[in-house]
Amino acid sequence: MNPRPPKTRVSYDLPATIKSIQAGWLATFQSAAIISALLVVTESVLLAFFRNLSPSKLNPESAGGTALAVFTYLGWFFGTSATFSSLLLTDEFGEIHVRASQRESMLEPLDNMVIHEDVSSLLKRYGARRITKPVIWHWFAMLVFSFFCLIGQLLVYIWVTERRPVAIGMSFVAGFVLLPILSLVPSK
Repeated sequence: MNPRPPKTRVSYDLPATIKSIQAGWLATFQSAAIISALLVVTESVLLAFFRNLSPSKLNPESAGGTALAVFTYLGWFFGTSATFSSLLLTDEFGEIHVRASQRESMLEPLDNMVIHEDVSSLLKRYGARRITKPVIWHWFAMLVFSFFCLIGQLLVYIWVTERRPVAIGMSFVAGFVLLPILSLVPSK
């Protein structure tokens, strides 16, 4: 026998702060799904490009050829995982409103509510499942690793096929491109 579904208060509305958090995450995940899917397409195009290079330009048996293959396949897997995770998280955050409407009786009236919790705890209070946070970390790691693989591919290709001054210059450019990632390092 199936358990009875919870009562849903169809006129329930999320508090403005929770709506804002939800909307921000939804926009992030929707954008990330597009970006990570584009990274997967880029990896597919690069795989075809690298496979069609003549052995005089890039020997697939060389260390550079092997590194390109590894970066390409890793980037493809990471990007695919980031895309799928983005879609799952979009669905998860879209359902917060419904879950909150099913537990409204457990929440205090909005006028009395001052909550001293972080964003993650607030979202759990309003219906986000416990698994959401680990999936967010997984999604984020896959997206960042996919980005690193793309930069790694480009650098390996440049070092294998271009003259040393070009390779050195592009390595500095790649370092500059990666600087925003440092903003993710927590400060003390």
